[in-house]
Amino acid sequence: MGKHNAPQYRAGRLRGRHAAPVSGVARAAGLGAAAMLVTGAVITPTPALADDADQVAKLKQLAQCESGGNATAKNPSSSASGYWQIIDGTWLANGGGEFAPTARQATLAEQNTVAIRISQTQGASAWTCAPAGLRSPFDPDDVAAATGVGGASAAETTKVDPVPAVREHAERAAAVVPRVGQAPREVAQVPLAPITADTYTVVPGDTLSGIALRAGHDGWSHLYEVNRNQVGDDPNLILPGQVLDVR
Repeated sequence: MGKHNAPQYRAGRLRGRHAAPVSGVARAAGLGAAAMLVTGAVITPTPALADDADQVAKLKQLAQCESGGNATAKNPSSSASGYWQIIDGTWLANGGGEFAPTARQATLAEQNTVAIRISQTQGASAWTCAPAGLRSPFDPDDVAAATGVGGASAAETTKVDPVPAVREHAERAAAVVPRVGQAPREVAQVPLAPITADTYTVVPGDTLSGIALRAGHDGWSHLYEVNRNQVGDDPNLILPGQVLDVR
């Protein structure tokens, strides 16, 4: 998911487009008003069905471009992961933390839920691979058809606030974002136990400079370079649950 500077099911696929009665035309048994009409030996898809098929195809195209259809894929140059290549910050900001710390650690159904939430707030343009004509927000039924995995209800995919710890941490970090080319401002640290392990899991309230100090480094820059793929472009914004290499 190439651009998240920042995290996503709706009512069913018929969308209220019921075909008007047509004299002398028999409907296919059990398919319903919006499915297909049978005229003699010719089966004609209705516009609603053809439109759904087009959107399903575009969602499959998006997933193939982003991850090759691999729900555990990991982007080597960013924190983006999973079937829809959702970066960690966007995953958490759209309620993904209720499922797993990162997209690739969640089930495909859970990844679908968060992708739909993202589409509700950022649209299809949140993905650089989004093909022309892909509508947003994504229809849950179309997503289920594209991935082969049933999804959650509309209520479950409604966008949620980020978990409080993540929101509070993001707001605090935003207050100390440096100007371009300026090093991150040091935040006063309460003395904490030294970090002796090779890795460290970020908790609410942590800063990169504070972690570096506890791990025995002279400054934050080395730690940032080692963990840049995980942290992203902003060294001021690290998120709870991220596992950093502190060697």
